[in-house]
Amino acid sequence: MVDRSSDRRFVAGISQAIWHRFPMRPHLKSRLKGWLFERYPVLFRWTDAYRAWEMMNGPTRTLHVGRSLNSAPSNGDRAYVPLLRSDPPAAVPVRLIAFYLPQFHSIKENDEWWGEGFTEWTNVKPALPQFAGHYQPHLPDELGYYSLLDASVQRRQIELAKLYGVGGFCFYYYWFGGKRLLEQPIENYLADESLNFPFCLCWANENWSRRWDGKDSQILIAQNHSPEDDLAVAADLARYVRDERYIRINGKPLIVVYRPSLLPSAKETSDRWRNWFREHGIGEIYLAYTQSFETVDPEKYGFDAAIEFPPNNSGPPIITDRVKKKHRDFDGIVYDWSVLPERAKKYRDVGYRLFRSVCPSWDNTARRKSKGAIFVNSTPDAYQGWLEDAVSETCRTIDSVDERIVFVNAWNEWAEGAHLEPDQKYGYAWLDATRRALTGETGSMRKIAVVSHDAHPHGAQFLALGMVRALANDMKFAVDTVILGEGRLSSEFASYSTVHQLLPGDDFDDRAELLAQQLQEKGIRSAIVNTTVSGKFLRVLAEHGITGISLVHEMPGVIEAANLADHAREIAQYADRVVFPAPIVAEGFQRFASISEDKVVIRPQGLWRRNPYRLRGEEIRAEVRAELGVGADAPIILAVGYADRRKGIDFFAKAAMHVLEGNPSAIFIWIGHWDEALRGEISAIIAGRESAFRFLGFEPDTARYHVAADVFALTSREDPFPNVVIESFDASVPVVAFAGTGGGAALVSKVGGQVVPAEDYRAFARAIGDLLESPEKARKLGRDASALADTSFAFRDYLFHLCALTKNELPKISVVVPNYNYARHLRDRLDSIVNQTLPIYELIILDDASTDDSIAVISEWAKEHAVECRIVVNDTNSGSVFKQWAKGVEVARGDFIWIAEADDLSAPEFLETVLAPMERDAEVNLSYCESQQIDENGRRLSRNYNEYLRDFPDNHWQVPYIARGEDEIRQYLAVQNTIPNVSGVLFRRNSIASVLIEHFCSIHALKRAGDWLTYVRVLQTGKVAFSPRALNFHRRHVQSVVGGSTAAGLIDEISTVQGLIGDIVQLPEETTEKAEGYLTRLRNEVRM
Repeated sequence: MVDRSSDRRFVAGISQAIWHRFPMRPHLKSRLKGWLFERYPVLFRWTDAYRAWEMMNGPTRTLHVGRSLNSAPSNGDRAYVPLLRSDPPAAVPVRLIAFYLPQFHSIKENDEWWGEGFTEWTNVKPALPQFAGHYQPHLPDELGYYSLLDASVQRRQIELAKLYGVGGFCFYYYWFGGKRLLEQPIENYLADESLNFPFCLCWANENWSRRWDGKDSQILIAQNHSPEDDLAVAADLARYVRDERYIRINGKPLIVVYRPSLLPSAKETSDRWRNWFREHGIGEIYLAYTQSFETVDPEKYGFDAAIEFPPNNSGPPIITDRVKKKHRDFDGIVYDWSVLPERAKKYRDVGYRLFRSVCPSWDNTARRKSKGAIFVNSTPDAYQGWLEDAVSETCRTIDSVDERIVFVNAWNEWAEGAHLEPDQKYGYAWLDATRRALTGETGSMRKIAVVSHDAHPHGAQFLALGMVRALANDMKFAVDTVILGEGRLSSEFASYSTVHQLLPGDDFDDRAELLAQQLQEKGIRSAIVNTTVSGKFLRVLAEHGITGISLVHEMPGVIEAANLADHAREIAQYADRVVFPAPIVAEGFQRFASISEDKVVIRPQGLWRRNPYRLRGEEIRAEVRAELGVGADAPIILAVGYADRRKGIDFFAKAAMHVLEGNPSAIFIWIGHWDEALRGEISAIIAGRESAFRFLGFEPDTARYHVAADVFALTSREDPFPNVVIESFDASVPVVAFAGTGGGAALVSKVGGQVVPAEDYRAFARAIGDLLESPEKARKLGRDASALADTSFAFRDYLFHLCALTKNELPKISVVVPNYNYARHLRDRLDSIVNQTLPIYELIILDDASTDDSIAVISEWAKEHAVECRIVVNDTNSGSVFKQWAKGVEVARGDFIWIAEADDLSAPEFLETVLAPMERDAEVNLSYCESQQIDENGRRLSRNYNEYLRDFPDNHWQVPYIARGEDEIRQYLAVQNTIPNVSGVLFRRNSIASVLIEHFCSIHALKRAGDWLTYVRVLQTGKVAFSPRALNFHRRHVQSVVGGSTAAGLIDEISTVQGLIGDIVQLPEETTEKAEGYLTRLRNEVRM
């Protein structure tokens, strides 16, 4: 048999040379090639070009001819995808390596060839859309127009890569006969061991030309391949491959060559390299090449593997005729990207080691202008599916775990529209899709489990329900609830969470094992286990890697009576932390189980539901008394709980009879189910005075009765820390309790009520009588109790603490809403706050003595939404919004402050967007975003404040940035207030708190420009961060239009602030001139 392979190689070489020089436009060539291959396969099927075309255009080919064009990478149903708040994935099935371009800093050669200061961004910034729907320019998001000479940029790139599951970078390595280009970022990376992330190198061994596509039209710097050059390259590469971070496959350093066909003899180069690395103590190497222009068996080159390099060599369908040109001179080619992931569903075996690759999108308009190659119809969802198929194929076909590698083109090819790095249009969508493909995660919400011992309507169960509701609605968790018994609250748990009933029975252990495994497979890694009874599930959770914290409420008597000693011992052994509401409960627990001190947390439970009627006291008092059919002035003494002996229903009745002797109009109300065995006994006690008692049974809404009551009676013999005490405090109602009966009584002994000797019901009656006869004393105790409920028993604070104990720590953002007569806008404003994708820590509403129905609107809104909020109402108007700012910051307890003015609105992603740079950089004291302008009725007036900032032509606000505060002041804030609305700002609390104390007088003296001076003072001691995403909606009222004496007053204040800034910061002459010019323009506009 005659071997004609050498003849074929010769013919192929001649044909390739003719084809590349053939005078025809690229898109016509592509069509002609497809036509020839499709009709005459017998002539071409032996060629590499045909095999590449057939792989991507074979009989499985699917075209979406009838679909609408989408040149911009679309998110499917997803809009801008925000930064994920999670830990890096613990494990992924493959190592994903991203190609990485280092051309994001200027070098002397590029300055000579392309102009001074040239970087990749020089091409990216001015790119223009070429046809309808064409997504250009690609504007970077979080990282901005970065320089790779900034070590913090590479550090952040690594953080993002790790977070989203990327396993390494493959840096392009530029070597031209001993001359290195763009080497500094890689050199810096090598020198900085703190950049702890795997990397490898890809020698981009082609000439540099002005075409940007590897074709030699006008060569800028050429390769000089030779045996000596091969050895010099090896010697230089050795510095990198010796690094511990360098990527190895089965112990062999991975070296990638971009185009081995350009080498005089790739096989000889391979042999030289392998010998050199062996001789110099490095050992064997692993060679791979990218199929950027060729698709041959790597063995031909003496290499170990090939790497797909989409979209190169993909032969996608051309759909240029389907686009609507924006410019007559558009002469590019438009391809359909969507066929690439479709084809990946049927990978073909090529007979050699081929690493699969994916690309998120591709568009080199930034480099080629009107002659670009543009792939349309790419979406993060389709990209995710493509990567999932590549991962599945890799795991199915490659046994060696070390060789389970997938590549992505690329991490940061911004001028080719191929970047995982976030951009302003789609955010982190490509990175998010990457992580989902690698991990199988289906959502970005945090996950947690809550375990309740049953679902009966009692205190601990209501606490569990409150936790589930708040975790799901307010704190944005996906919650699974495990209920170990029956009860009527099951349906309510199900309205907020996925409910699993694990009822007692002979096969409990087996069912518990199965459920724990299901929770673990759902991605749940933490659980809040409520009550000692639930402790029996902790061991199983721990064995499945789920961290459990236990909330113990039971006093020793209950543990003993209910035979819970074994449960207590399991809690002591398997709980990561054990939370007790009071020291007395912890001490009692240790009678049954020894527990290490580092596990013990003393934390009273928060108030799981705030009283929505607390601002309508007189109205509710009258309503409840009318419903009960009693006198308008009749004193009410309230008790809530299970009517049994432990809760002291007998003491309640006996004390009541004594109170009635001196206060015959008093009404005693007990809300809660009966212990039926005690009905007869209680009836006998109250015989003859039955009309003074109301036993209401189960009542889901006790809040009205708390507000209507004069005294709350805590008659329990033993009660760890009953929530009803805090509910009474919230309603400003004083409490009477027996001393030594639990955490609630201990609290009452300090504030908010009176305690009497244990089980002395006569003394109990005297204490109630004393409060009824001393209304001013009772009101003061109630006010003190209410203040304590506000400051120490906020439920969100309680849950934030529990989440931190479960390793789900959340940022603490206090939202301050100053309001004066904005009742019309309040509902929308408050909705926009609680609908933030990031949970808030606390909501503080400050009403400055509004004369409209603001208070009624706030109360109704809080009731309807079951939102915990602190409402502070001034008796008289303060006359200054800055006084309200200061008051809000003073009472806030979070680490960050958002002053959300009552008439403005915000997009759901506002908080997580402005918070992100503050979490990354502790020196950022102020972070803000672009604002849209809306009118009184919510109609948009402008998408941004660009016109307002027209005196600054440097596009400073085009991309996100973090800058030194003093630099921002010197260049921008010294001219005018460049931060147009405080609602678009997030402050670090310590910073604004100190400013509003130290500089309050000068800020308060300014009626209109105090915000400007506040920003300047805050930025004196820190950095500023900005996002161009317009997520704040600044309402411009008719009365905001300045004219006449008001305008003159504002201009005077602007002049004053400019002068103060000049005293604070030494300003360059250019800034001073700009400031004077701005003031002159304003004065001229007012005259006109």
